[in-house]
Amino acid sequence: AVSLLEVTFGEADALLAFKDGIGSYSEGALDDWTPGKRSGYCSWTRVTCNRQLRVTALHLSSLGLTGSLGPTLCNLSYLEELRLNQNFLQSEIPPELGRLSRLRILDLEDNWLYGKIPRALGNLTQLRHLVLGRNKFDGVIPEEFADLQKLKGLLLSDNELTGEIPASLGNLQNIVYINLGSNNLTGSIPRQFSNLTNIQYLYLNMNHLTGEIPASLGNLTNIQHLILYLNHLTGEIPASLGNLQNIVYFDLGSNNLTGSIPRQFSNLTNIQCLYLTMNHLTGEIPPELGKLQMLYILNVANNNLTGSFPVTVSNCSRLRYIDLRYSSLTGQLTPINFGGLVSLEVLSLHGNKFSGHFPDTLLNCTKLLWLDLSENQFSGELPKFDVLDQNFSRWHGPNLDFLQVLSIASNNFGGSIASFIWKLPALQVLDLSFNMFTGELPQDLSGLRTYKLPMIPDTWLRFYQTTISLRKGEFTVKYTYVLNALMSIDVSGNQLTGKLPVELGTLLSIRFLFMGDNKFEGSIPFELGKLPELIDLDLSTNQLSGPIPVSLSRLRLSYLNLSLNRLCGPIPVVDSFDTRFFQSFLPGNPKLCGDSINKTCESSNFSCGGDLHPDSVSTVSERADSWNLYFHGVSMTAFAIGASVGFATVIGLITMVPTLRSRFLFPRERRTMDHAESDYGLFRRPS
Repeated sequence: AVSLLEVTFGEADALLAFKDGIGSYSEGALDDWTPGKRSGYCSWTRVTCNRQLRVTALHLSSLGLTGSLGPTLCNLSYLEELRLNQNFLQSEIPPELGRLSRLRILDLEDNWLYGKIPRALGNLTQLRHLVLGRNKFDGVIPEEFADLQKLKGLLLSDNELTGEIPASLGNLQNIVYINLGSNNLTGSIPRQFSNLTNIQYLYLNMNHLTGEIPASLGNLTNIQHLILYLNHLTGEIPASLGNLQNIVYFDLGSNNLTGSIPRQFSNLTNIQCLYLTMNHLTGEIPPELGKLQMLYILNVANNNLTGSFPVTVSNCSRLRYIDLRYSSLTGQLTPINFGGLVSLEVLSLHGNKFSGHFPDTLLNCTKLLWLDLSENQFSGELPKFDVLDQNFSRWHGPNLDFLQVLSIASNNFGGSIASFIWKLPALQVLDLSFNMFTGELPQDLSGLRTYKLPMIPDTWLRFYQTTISLRKGEFTVKYTYVLNALMSIDVSGNQLTGKLPVELGTLLSIRFLFMGDNKFEGSIPFELGKLPELIDLDLSTNQLSGPIPVSLSRLRLSYLNLSLNRLCGPIPVVDSFDTRFFQSFLPGNPKLCGDSINKTCESSNFSCGGDLHPDSVSTVSERADSWNLYFHGVSMTAFAIGASVGFATVIGLITMVPTLRSRFLFPRERRTMDHAESDYGLFRRPS
């Protein structure tokens, strides 16, 4: 018989030997694990014993453990739970752990463990949960895991596993949760998975799986999450998947699936999230989807669909997110009663062929955060809400107090810009570019409250993931996750007239301001130089006159375009403004002068006449100071800098001729650039 003393020494020695393999740990975490306290090992931090003083559980997660996972824990023969997740352990899994015959939970998730997963773990026949995700394991999934008949959860995600998924995993009759996502697995989805009648969560995403989706998966009537996105699956979506009446989250996105969306999906009465994006699906969106009363995310973007958006979808009152980008859809939206979508927060229809008028009922979606109708064929005027109540005291318009993103760019909208747009208090992205809007911009921009607030730390626009194409410099960038830093207004490519609103200078958070290719006249407001966050400014191809305000030299601009206007007088030289942006003033502006464009200001041909600074809001002293700064702000230093780069700028202008010619001949062309690195509001899809 084993004496109590021998048990005590054996258990304590195993724990101390394990600690010897640990390099470091969080302050105080294992300080009481010492030979001097050997007899009290059952009271050591995170150690649990039974009445016989046998160690039954080690809960050592999130202690900052470094070092290796040695074999000595195999001597704790009564161990039932071993939790070492969320540490920094760096070693292979010792095969000796396969001798812990009583082990029910093995959780090593989120460490730096590597090597092959030992086949000996298949001996742990009492195991209920095997969690090895977020490590660096390679090799294949052991066939021996099929012997773990009591297993309920198998999590191997976020590793570097290769090979095919063992068909024998289909024998795990009690399994509820399988996550093999984010590996390098190949081959097809085993048809034997149809035997997993108790499974509720199946994640096979972000692998290299091929072949068709087995129709027999329709037998998994208890499944709630079926996640297969980012593989290379082909063929049609099996109609039998319409039998998954308990499914809540269904993601088949980013594959090579063909055929139509099964009408049988109308039977998925508990579904909340349906992702079919980035496939090659054809046919119409089934009107039967209007029966899905629990649906709150519908994403069928980037497909080859036909027909229009079914009016029945307005019955899905819980819908919060609709993404139909680049789906080749046609028809009009005005027959749809968007007012029935009382929970709608995101509607993205970018890059389709929708036509007709703006759907007025959209303005009844009071929770709307994101509205993108860009690159379609909409026409007509936007709805007008210039109405006061009977007491002429309150303006009545759409209640869109939460709308942050509004893009209707690249359509055929005309008439004046609806006044309600300038009264959207949460707006931070406004893109009206490349339409046929006429009239003047309002001088009162007090309703754009968010633009007037100081910049706040970046946060994502809720938790939704969609993409929007917005102007940055001379390119159009695709952004995912709009941040607070992405504060922009783009009205370029229209037929707007009148003067630039002086109150633009009060939009303290704006970073991107594009107003080119219109018919604006008058002077550039001096107040634009007071925008501390502005980095892109385009006022080109208008009829602006007068001098360039010296206040613009205070801005930290990365892009400036003032070409093709009627500006006159000397280019400011403060802070080397003239040389930093020497490409920003030509062509056009024949009465501008300065060394950076190789036109000396001695001739009267470059004079603005008697009106040296036409800003009506500037004081006399400001005008005098501005004019003085043109010539004396940096005294001879600025002159020396300008002269020293004179020859280089001439060569630069000659080099830029093709670019300038392109800009002059094709001013309405939008060039697209997909950024591969993070930018303001640009992030990759999380795993």
